[in-house]
Amino acid sequence: MKRIGQGLLVFLSVCSIFLGLTQVNAVATTATISWSGNSSVELGKEIVVNIMATNIQGDNDAALMTVGGKITVTDESCLSFVKVEKLAPGTANKNIFAYSDMDGTRSDLALAKATFKAGSNACSTSINITEPKLGFTDSTKLSPATISKTISVVAPTPKSSDADLKTLVPGAGTLSPAFNKAVTEYTVSGVPHNAGSINFNVAVNDPKAKVTSGQTCTLSSKTTTCNIVVKAEDGTTKTYKVVVTKDDVPPSNDATLKSLTPSVGSLSPAFNKDITSYTINNVNMSVNNINFNAVPTDSKSQVTGTSCNLSGMSSTCNIEVTAEDGTKKTYTVKVNKKEPDPTKSSDATLKNLEADGYSLTPTFDKDTNKYTIFDVPRDVTSINFNATPNDGKASVNGTSCNLEGEESTCRIEVTAEDGSTKTYEVVVKKREETDNRSDDATLKSLDLGGLGLNPGFTSDNTNYTFTVESNVTSMEVHAIPNHESATVSISGQDNWKEGINPVYVRVTAENGSEKTYVINVYRKPVNQPSGGSAPSKSSNNFLENIIINNGELVPGFDKNNNNYTVNVPNDVTNLDIKAFGEDGKSTVKISGHENLKDGMNVVTIEVTAEDGSVRIYTINVNRSKKVSQNKLKNLIVANGEMVDKFDPNVFEYEINVVGKVNKLDLTAIPEFDSSVVEVMGNDNLKDGTNAVLIKVTDENGFVQYYRLTVNKTTKKTFLGLTLGQWLLLLGALLLIGFLIFLLFLILKRMNKEKEAVPPVAPVDPQSPVIEFKPEFNFGSKNGTDDDHVEAGGVLNQYTGIEPKEAPKMIEAQEETPSATYSEIPYDPYDETITKDEMYDALQEAMKTKDSSKLKMLYEQERLNRQKKELKRRDEERQKYQRGFDED
Repeated sequence: MKRIGQGLLVFLSVCSIFLGLTQVNAVATTATISWSGNSSVELGKEIVVNIMATNIQGDNDAALMTVGGKITVTDESCLSFVKVEKLAPGTANKNIFAYSDMDGTRSDLALAKATFKAGSNACSTSINITEPKLGFTDSTKLSPATISKTISVVAPTPKSSDADLKTLVPGAGTLSPAFNKAVTEYTVSGVPHNAGSINFNVAVNDPKAKVTSGQTCTLSSKTTTCNIVVKAEDGTTKTYKVVVTKDDVPPSNDATLKSLTPSVGSLSPAFNKDITSYTINNVNMSVNNINFNAVPTDSKSQVTGTSCNLSGMSSTCNIEVTAEDGTKKTYTVKVNKKEPDPTKSSDATLKNLEADGYSLTPTFDKDTNKYTIFDVPRDVTSINFNATPNDGKASVNGTSCNLEGEESTCRIEVTAEDGSTKTYEVVVKKREETDNRSDDATLKSLDLGGLGLNPGFTSDNTNYTFTVESNVTSMEVHAIPNHESATVSISGQDNWKEGINPVYVRVTAENGSEKTYVINVYRKPVNQPSGGSAPSKSSNNFLENIIINNGELVPGFDKNNNNYTVNVPNDVTNLDIKAFGEDGKSTVKISGHENLKDGMNVVTIEVTAEDGSVRIYTINVNRSKKVSQNKLKNLIVANGEMVDKFDPNVFEYEINVVGKVNKLDLTAIPEFDSSVVEVMGNDNLKDGTNAVLIKVTDENGFVQYYRLTVNKTTKKTFLGLTLGQWLLLLGALLLIGFLIFLLFLILKRMNKEKEAVPPVAPVDPQSPVIEFKPEFNFGSKNGTDDDHVEAGGVLNQYTGIEPKEAPKMIEAQEETPSATYSEIPYDPYDETITKDEMYDALQEAMKTKDSSKLKMLYEQERLNRQKKELKRRDEERQKYQRGFDED
């Protein structure tokens, strides 16, 4: 290595300055300079070594001490010098270092750090500090003259290729066969049918290996293949294939109706799927038949009784719903006709209702009192109605209505001759900003190399197949859109491999909506004869279902329909969507459902069959500028325990119920009165896990689902009582027996004491004589512990007062009565059961063989204990709150 920089640092001298003091002779300073750091480095890598000064000795009063030296490398082809950096006050220039100690301390010093770079071949060489010096009052050379350190350049340690798993445990179900790191294919059975995903607990054999994917697997169908990929330190990968099979889905027991609408009149109360009894009043005498539009919640349910004959003044109509599993539910509607008024007319209906320049939705019917007018220009400030009453003696008010904001409600009130009224409401909605751009994303024609497709092309069909010989690797695609403003992009038309090759033709309409046409091109293998068929693999690339929790799919899902639209409010930025493949061997990929922008968004669901053929489902999501009003204000479950407290912005809850509960007693209150709440899956709860859905739809049609997981457990009983109740009853009986025995001992002792008492004086006739009966006053308000019987059978409740003073106390009590029972502070937890009651109930049960009264008292005692515990908790909370308020 070239000698770079300056020579050795000339050591400084220390001069003693006399300030009227005796001169002190300086003592030479000594130290040891050495290398500190690793002694080996990998090929091509850098190594940093520190230079230290240790064992420093000398005069502590010294004014100056310096150390220094020059750095060299014996074999520069093995190890080359890069740089030197100072670690303490001093200098570091190229390969020279120096350090000055100005305060006279003598601690070990880190002087500098030197950086070297290893060569490309394994070797060994020395790094040296030449001419090391220490300066104080002289320039004493250190010994040895050169300070060396040997550095070895070695090859790097090879990386491990171990990509084995050490353990593999599924989060649900049973793994078969038992795990062995050498076996890469497994099955898992016994997974619940409603499981949406499964987690695998895995550990790698080599700590430096990593599991890159597959620990969590989405279960989109009955059978799903999960691939767990392990990557070794050197990049080697290994895949463990686990086929997960879910249990069969039981037939639905949902026998509820989604909606029930009569052809005449309106239901009272408003329809709710969980309410089965309704009334329709004031039906005209001339109506002899009524029809019901009854839509079941489950499309597999059957409905009968939707047509009902009316006879007499009152008729009962029964609409019966039969679920898929045979469960039945009957909705009863009582129809009452109205008697004609012989004097004044009560007809407050309209013959017609029209809005100047606009149409009502639905079409006007005198018995329908709510309507909507859509798409009113934004600059319109008022609207007039033409309203003609059915009865010429009725009057109409509110035919002129001012419009304010995006939406206004107009009320037309009709007053009948007899004073009865009826109000017709018309909601007027102004149009949003006009979007005149075309939404046509269809093709006029599509072919591959000028040849026809299978099946023949139609603009509505988006999936086709095509077969080519083994020597064909690409073909030109011809696609012409129906609308001149639409654009077409094509991919996958070249570089075909053997087997299935999807060709994508994506059409984007002027307004941003899309439709994707897929041509699955099958390229024959080289050894397949002409006219041969494709390998025997499943080509099923259909979806079984699409579920959107915060939107409504339009039209409803049909596996043969590949294009849908969804309208969502502005506060929805991610579409909560799940898609399930019809074939367990297919794979499903969803994209575009996150970070939705205002206006049109395109969500694609790509389904790839086992044979590689592809089907694209396209959902055009229009994110509105309007916000949703589809939240619940509160959710109350009267007969179940909610694990978590209700929050309007949390949409999944767990509820625990006991075996006697077959239906949740739900109260779902929407945040806005205009929102509609529907409950699904709440009938005939089975043991185990049940799913109940609460659907909230606001007036703009925006939908939000709240999902309730209901865990139902059945307690085992004997003769109507659980094991815990039997144990509690046994404990109560033992306690009663002990108390009876104790009472017997007390009475026996009292009799002995009575025999020993001398004859008593006659009792004053004016003294009240009270017959004493032993009583157990456990917690009673009227009992005291100091009652005693005076001579002559007088019950004295004032301990320590002589019998002769008792009449005076009675008089005083009459003059100043004590607090009545009603004046005692109310205690909601006081429902005391006396031992006399328990004893009498036990005797009655033994005589009559009827234990109902004993069970009732036992149940009350159990409730008392619960209430006592609740009272304790309340007192603790109040105590805590008082402490909090005081703080």
